[in-house]
Amino acid sequence: MVHHSAFARSHAMPASRHNLAFVFRRHISLSFTNSLTSGNRRNRGPDRDVSTIKGRATAEGTRSYREKHRDLAGGWIPKKDWHVSRFGFGCHRISVSSSNPDKSENEAALRVALRGGVNIIDTGSWFENGNSERLVGDILKELTGSGELERQEVVVISKSGPIPPSLLSSLPSGIPYVEIPNSQVHWSAHPQFLEHYITYSLSRMGLDHIDIWGIDGFDRALASPQMSPTQLSDLLRSAFQHLDKEVERGRIGGYLWSSNSLSAPGGAAGFGWGLDKIVSLVERPENLLAIEYPFNLFESDVARAIQPQL
Repeated sequence: MVHHSAFARSHAMPASRHNLAFVFRRHISLSFTNSLTSGNRRNRGPDRDVSTIKGRATAEGTRSYREKHRDLAGGWIPKKDWHVSRFGFGCHRISVSSSNPDKSENEAALRVALRGGVNIIDTGSWFENGNSERLVGDILKELTGSGELERQEVVVISKSGPIPPSLLSSLPSGIPYVEIPNSQVHWSAHPQFLEHYITYSLSRMGLDHIDIWGIDGFDRALASPQMSPTQLSDLLRSAFQHLDKEVERGRIGGYLWSSNSLSAPGGAAGFGWGLDKIVSLVERPENLLAIEYPFNLFESDVARAIQPQL
């Protein structure tokens, strides 16, 4: 069985005039099993007993890793000179939870990927209530501890934005968020929210550095009556400013913007939000490393949407 999340993202890396890497979500799984129920998943806090893995992805480390796996197609993240596999490991449905019947299969799939030439891991702070990040941390600790893998060889991506109901109760009071219409999911990109979730994610994975942090699902916020396009512009500008500070602190290496509707008519949610709009909100473009969006047999409009902007 090929799990829904295993090798679920293809990372093609042409450089645009903004010198960004393009991260394509291309679901190629043959089958998908999701036997988890939200009631059985535990939301553990950031005090998990995981020793910290020191280091970060480097140009030298990723190049060395790719030299060992020349048989697998490669890509490139230009602003960092990171050499990565064309296919990444998407972690949306993997979980370390004891209630996950596919836990062993999830762990085995990530081991196979990292041993076989895949050196870009794409997870999220809310994936499986944080249990996706915990599984990533467990396998990284195992393989770096055994000497099979060096931390500097792997690019780790995580992200925040959507807040499922199960995680809303753990959000510190006073952090603003918006409700998404016709959904139980909330959303935020407030600087306090980013600070909170980067801290959580570092602890869950047992890392001292996340190579790329993503702001995901801003197009959901545009659908909320609580958020006007002008308000969202101001919020994202302050969010990117905070992430610039996180780069200076050394907690992240850079950031990406993730959207499911980049290719929608008129841009995200019909408000005309394209690549140029997002880039205009960034004060330090050297820290904006990539954009992420769907591109597959069923979602191919993005090829036309971004072509004039390359």
